[in-house]
Amino acid sequence: MAREIFDAPIPGQSLTDEPGNYPWEHSPQYPTVEDASHVIWERLHREEVIDTVVIFSTVIPFLKSITTVSITSSLCNLSHIT
Repeated sequence: MAREIFDAPIPGQSLTDEPGNYPWEHSPQYPTVEDASHVIWERLHREEVIDTVVIFSTVIPFLKSITTVSITSSLCNLSHIT
């Protein structure tokens, strides 16, 4: 899919928008990295989530190796991806 050159915000547009429209315009929910890391750790270890975490931890390295082999063996070319 081609990227449109004019499909972008006008420079300075964010200065005229209503403040508080975006998440980065608010105070962080967790003030320190340690607090945020603890919350993420707890969420990843919930019983209803742990099976998904285990599946992704085994699938992602597999997909990375398939992609690496495909690229290095010239089976595919990712130069068209922007």
